[in-house]
Amino acid sequence: MWQSIFSEPEIGDKILWPFAVMLWVDWWPCSLSASSSESSSTSDLAPLPSGTSVKFEWEDKDKDFEYLQNDNFDIDEELPTLPASQVLEGLIVLCETPELARKLEFLVPHMMELLWVGREDLKTKVIMILKRLINQNLEKKKASPMDEYLVENLPRFFDMESSDMREAFICLFRDYLGSAVLRNNKHLKTSLRSALVPLLIRTSDQSLSVAKAAQEALLAAAKLLKWRELKELVKKQQMWRIGECLVGKDRSRAEEYLRQGLSYLKDPEASVREAAIRFIGVATRHLRNRSQEQLDEICSALQPLKTDSNVVVSCLAEQTISILTALGPTPSPRFRPEALLFWRRRPHP
Repeated sequence: MWQSIFSEPEIGDKILWPFAVMLWVDWWPCSLSASSSESSSTSDLAPLPSGTSVKFEWEDKDKDFEYLQNDNFDIDEELPTLPASQVLEGLIVLCETPELARKLEFLVPHMMELLWVGREDLKTKVIMILKRLINQNLEKKKASPMDEYLVENLPRFFDMESSDMREAFICLFRDYLGSAVLRNNKHLKTSLRSALVPLLIRTSDQSLSVAKAAQEALLAAAKLLKWRELKELVKKQQMWRIGECLVGKDRSRAEEYLRQGLSYLKDPEASVREAAIRFIGVATRHLRNRSQEQLDEICSALQPLKTDSNVVVSCLAEQTISILTALGPTPSPRFRPEALLFWRRRPHP
């Protein structure tokens, strides 16, 4: 039935946007017009059909859809009636077909917002859909807005409260790193660097399966970026040297990496807080224009951890504060007239 519906482009395109709207309406009690406006800002893959829409209801227990095309559909008065859980079940079926999976890409931002809702059944279904979408698109060459969205947003879910969810999303990201579209897109590979610090810190996760998944994803990222030193360090499991490698290789990102490390100081796991402190010390030393204001801010963030319930964390925090205080701001470059004279006297090649 699904193949029949989507074989007609005009019908298929009208069905997909109501799916997006239903995903929003089921959890956000705002007007449908406002939801549609927010939805369109997160995706530019499919325009909302003007003047028409589709309303769905379950026809029977086999989860077949009955759709009605309304020429005078009032978006402010008529609301779709299908719950998000059932919408996701339908999407799982659609993702089995490569052609339909491509049509569903624009729904990814709407589905991933459901991950912040405290229902494990929805989260599990969203992961199933994302996994199928990624698997169906591993060999595609041309990047789509979904690809940029996944690179930028999948790392947000590495830190979910449930260790099972953390593992699931890290594994999802690891699999996605094998896609042809990432190998062939320089811009996406550059954006990928923002996921390196979260992956590094998650290698210290108390859950061994999460830590292993993070290590595998970090290795996949190193291979994709053709970063030989990082790849060797991950293979040798020399995690304490990876932070130095990351920041030393790309000092222009030192401040960004530092901000990422600071966000882990309040993590519920002591091993993660410890890894974050160690990384913060490394990143701070590599700041190009380290100011006293920055040092004060970093030390202020570390201060509460001096009384951490974990002895290793509290001692490390106190030690790091002392080191950073002694380190001080980056010395200002001094102008030496003799250096200018020496430069002028050099013979031209």
